[in-house]
Amino acid sequence: MQRSCVLMAVVFAVVIALPHPAGAWNRGEVETFAVLPPGSSGPEGLEVDSSGNVYVTTFGFTSAGEAPGPGQLFVFNVEGELLRQVGIAGSTSHLLGLRFHPMSRALLVIDFGGSKVLEVNSQTGASQVFVTLPPLPHPELGAGLNDITFDRAGNVYVSDSFQGIVWKTGQHGGVATVWVDNDLLRTRGVPPFGANGLRFNNEQTALFVANTGNNTIVKASHCQARRLRRGDPERDADSPALSGEHPLQRRGSAGHQSVARPAPLQPDVCHRRLPVVLAGIALHGRQGSGPDTFDVRIGESVRWDELIRLASQLAVSSEPQRTRTQS
Repeated sequence: MQRSCVLMAVVFAVVIALPHPAGAWNRGEVETFAVLPPGSSGPEGLEVDSSGNVYVTTFGFTSAGEAPGPGQLFVFNVEGELLRQVGIAGSTSHLLGLRFHPMSRALLVIDFGGSKVLEVNSQTGASQVFVTLPPLPHPELGAGLNDITFDRAGNVYVSDSFQGIVWKTGQHGGVATVWVDNDLLRTRGVPPFGANGLRFNNEQTALFVANTGNNTIVKASHCQARRLRRGDPERDADSPALSGEHPLQRRGSAGHQSVARPAPLQPDVCHRRLPVVLAGIALHGRQGSGPDTFDVRIGESVRWDELIRLASQLAVSSEPQRTRTQS
């Protein structure tokens, strides 16, 4: 009886934790928030800090032609009033995406013209190089760093519109490595920008990348992990597969298809998790010491298949303990 009640409680908790439809957002009136000072080149990148201040970088072309460096950073308050304008030291005039790092809160700015990512002091404009590129896999295409995003571990991902690559570094930056390199991220279209804006889905099982020139959105999946560098047959559990490609097929040196052994899944990345509140159940602490040990706290995310296992263990642990008789 206790076991059935526990299972019903877990199922009920899952149901009430599922998202509910929300009303459509009323967008209201559209108005001009801020105007850049006369002579400024066009706004490009945009970020908002925790106080609501808006940070804007510009791409260095005006009606008079290409603007000289350094690149400019504008900071507006919540009312759209210009707080300050600073030149970013060591940058070209062609700045694109900018974001605050989720852990260090450092402001990272992409210097498109310099093929690098800068860590910028938004008060003074002082900067230091945060991300650099290794020798390019496709040197004939040049580099075109465009947008930046992060995963929950603080790793940094940067799109490259010309190389057709998503570059990756750890949370402290450094020399980037190729995370994905694929024709789906390149273009021969107009405008000539392939990989552009990029963001992870909520579960962080996939990265969506806009290909501007192709009018497409590309999905790079963690869970179909394999290396996509052209001509490289080795598998890499940290390299994603793109939508439309079979996760187990690759081409050998003779061009024939072979089936590779799947890379181990990473539970924190590849399994869909739901925010489950185990309402009314004091499931806290550690149960057991072997491979079936569980340690789940209220509000922690657990997989569907884990729910049944945890509920079963909880039901068993909640039964009165029988005292063994000594023979």
